[in-house]
Amino acid sequence: MKINKRYDAYLLLRFSTIGILASVPFFGSAQIVSDGANLKIVCSGSPQIVVTDLSYKNDASSTHFVAGTSKVIFNGNGTATETINSTAGYTTEFGDVTLDRTNGLLLQAPINVTGTLSLTNGLLDIAGYTLNMQANPIVGGSPLSYIKTSGTGTLNRSVGATAVDYPIGAAAYNPARLINTGTADVISLRVVDNVTNDGTALGLTTTEAVVNRTWMIGEEIAGGTNATIRLYWNGAGEEINGFAATNAFMAQYVSASSMWDNLGGSMGTGYIETSNNTALSPFTISSSNTFAPLAINELNFDSFSFTAYPNPSTGNFNVKLEGIALDGNAQLNITDVNGRLMRSMELENSTMVYTISENNLSPGVYYLQIQQGEFKSSVLKHTVH
Repeated sequence: MKINKRYDAYLLLRFSTIGILASVPFFGSAQIVSDGANLKIVCSGSPQIVVTDLSYKNDASSTHFVAGTSKVIFNGNGTATETINSTAGYTTEFGDVTLDRTNGLLLQAPINVTGTLSLTNGLLDIAGYTLNMQANPIVGGSPLSYIKTSGTGTLNRSVGATAVDYPIGAAAYNPARLINTGTADVISLRVVDNVTNDGTALGLTTTEAVVNRTWMIGEEIAGGTNATIRLYWNGAGEEINGFAATNAFMAQYVSASSMWDNLGGSMGTGYIETSNNTALSPFTISSSNTFAPLAINELNFDSFSFTAYPNPSTGNFNVKLEGIALDGNAQLNITDVNGRLMRSMELENSTMVYTISENNLSPGVYYLQIQQGEFKSSVLKHTVH
């Protein structure tokens, strides 16, 4: 079947191979082309497909739309679970997409949106699949219409120096906002309705005072990020184990130290925000200093004191040792939040104060540890501004 005609009105088509019943107004010339197995739209204009209470399946490839600019509107009031799917795991590519369906949509394959995603009504449950937006806009986002991260799937967006919103949530709407003044990157994000001691969302859940949400944040290319992160929650209904909003701070899980790290943060209406985040990993919100210890300037052991000052620092800083006899092969290791060794310095018994030049340490959080043979000190946190 081949249709090559300019349409001035809606054409009702049944696309049996891509699983939709749709009204299609064509603005400009377009063809509906079947090669005997698949059906696709070839257009020079802007076809608009309205999918009412039906699923959409791409049986062809990412070229089910060829050229032109497509707009697909998913609407309706039906109670059935409708889906976006594809054959053989194809990534389906759309132009503009509007979600205006009371019962939402379930993603069963990855999709790319190269135009605008408009969230008007209903939830777009991405389940275990990726929604790639890159630098393209998302309009809307509210407790009535957001991107639901019910599984391991992530919303991926390009983030630079302009604020980018992630209208996400699982059981409820818990969006995030990111600004990246470092190297622009594609940042992935999903939110999980629990907090675990190991930051995976799969281990033992914490008994400490937290907001019962974990924001899993990742970057396409490690390094170069300098992110301001804002996380939103919805008050007492999401706060557990005696969480006190007046003492709230943002916490980040640091796998290298197997611990949640207290980042502090500034409070706004319904959110908390931190800046100078140079590495991305799981984040949550807490009010317990035993869940995520405060930054400290000094660690004390038996006949041993380990101090770093000033902390935070903006230039060089000093490390002072007292009450320990070093016996060769001792070193001070400085790692970043990803566990990467940034600097290692040999320690001598005759020198108890060491100056650390920061000329190759970017702004961020670092961890200092002394090692001598099998002995390792506890970790001292140091912040560079």
